[in-house]
Amino acid sequence: MYKLNINMEKLPLGADEGLVFFNGSTGDTHVADEIAADILDCFGSGREVDDVISDMLERYDGDPEQVAADVRTFTAKLVEKGLLVKA
Repeated sequence: MYKLNINMEKLPLGADEGLVFFNGSTGDTHVADEIAADILDCFGSGREVDDVISDMLERYDGDPEQVAADVRTFTAKLVEKGLLVKA
């Protein structure tokens, strides 16, 4: 189970353009497009990766296996960059 890093600040780019995530503890800034921002928001205060995959399959059309693989890969990158932490 993962959740958003509590040191993360979200700043909107504009309508349906995504978000900027700023990590106050590291000073790192990350830009997320709309889909990436949706994935991050799904984790909120704590969710399992499989639950986020299910949410993405409900929101977006796509091959379920590819969506699952993409979410898992993206989640690993988010953890590596400190945007997500274990809940």
